[in-house]
Amino acid sequence: MGSKESIDDQMLIELAKSGDQDAFSELVMKHRSKVVNWVKSITHDAYLAEDIAQDALLRSYFHLESLDHADRFLPWLRSIVRNKAIDALRKNNRKTLYIQQFIYPTFPLTLYFPGTCSL
Repeated sequence: MGSKESIDDQMLIELAKSGDQDAFSELVMKHRSKVVNWVKSITHDAYLAEDIAQDALLRSYFHLESLDHADRFLPWLRSIVRNKAIDALRKNNRKTLYIQQFIYPTFPLTLYFPGTCSL
């Protein structure tokens, strides 16, 4: 990231922290594609990536005050994105496991989910 972009981000973050919603909207417009790509790299699902990206950006807005150093915005945002993506995958895996158990109760799940259950 160039220094001009970093300075612009820092200024937008400080404005957003003081309650300027337009400043945060500008940050979202600048970094939304990065956020979606980060999620896609974890989930490998474009539709899920959009949902998780939206959720992560919303979380970052509500927790912006916890960001101590504006120059660390992107690493901070990336950690939120990563955690949200991992949580979604865990949740999705539990749903898949439950559906498999419900639909195919006698089918050995270890074929689809090695190491997740013992027979």
